[in-house]
Amino acid sequence: MSENQHQEELDLFYQKMELVRGQVIYYREHELFTWQWWFLIALTIVPWLLWFLVRRKDIQARLLLGGLFSALIALVLDLIGSQFGVWRYGIKAVPSVPPLIPYDLTLIPVTYMLVRQYCKSDAVFVRGTLVLSAGAAFVFEPILEYINVYHSHYWEHYFSFPIYFLIYMSANKISSISGWNAYNRRSGSLQ
Repeated sequence: MSENQHQEELDLFYQKMELVRGQVIYYREHELFTWQWWFLIALTIVPWLLWFLVRRKDIQARLLLGGLFSALIALVLDLIGSQFGVWRYGIKAVPSVPPLIPYDLTLIPVTYMLVRQYCKSDAVFVRGTLVLSAGAAFVFEPILEYINVYHSHYWEHYFSFPIYFLIYMSANKISSISGWNAYNRRSGSLQ
């Protein structure tokens, strides 16, 4: 690497750091401790507390596996959409982090785990997942837009519906692999 290339990379690094610094200042002055910020904090904590209180311990590992998978997929898709400008976030729980952390790492996995836990058969789970996907796409996303947390560009809510459905169904498939079923049988759970 030549000296000029090294200097250009260093200059670019300092420009990025200055941009992040500006984002943090904006966050501190305009987003932190607003009612929307508190709403996002509650969305991050309350669902996990609820799940912790009502979870079935006998299938906890399976539920957590599906929840982790759904969170990772949601996070990756959120990063892609944010990076390509398909949507952006007005208020963030954490500064300089593009994805909607409460949604990707809390609401998606916890709702999956609750629906999977309470829907005993696969048919009921599919129906529950359809209702959950519709609620996320057609109710919750518009609410987030209305309260200035989420702004879609080039994206319609009906695009989200099949994506939510596929995330939940894929998480269910991953958590239903034969090794976990055998683990659940050994531990005496009902799968």
